[in-house]
Amino acid sequence: MLIEELIPEVGKKYNLPEDHKMGAICGISSGGTCAFTAAWQRSDYFHKVMSHIGSFTNIRGGHVYPALIRKSEKRDIRVYLENVDKDLDNTHGNWWLSNLQMDKALRFSN
Repeated sequence: MLIEELIPEVGKKYNLPEDHKMGAICGISSGGTCAFTAAWQRSDYFHKVMSHIGSFTNIRGGHVYPALIRKSEKRDIRVYLENVDKDLDNTHGNWWLSNLQMDKALRFSN
């Protein structure tokens, strides 16, 4: 839906790059995890991803990414993770630690 429906509509109003490597996708919290998922699943289309305090905890599968990144073939994506050390720590996990795990996994896969 994102590639086939939403982006073409946005492209009617805004000048979007034809070269997908020039474009980016971004999100905050669960949206950060969603943005990363879009890039992970469609690295041919989403080359750059920005995740602001992504929910890479045990909410809708976000916690699987660090291990998945380490065990999968490297994707052609560039990732910017923003993190803060005083974020949530609850039954779903610790946001600070989960983003550190993402950082370490991405560095490992390089």
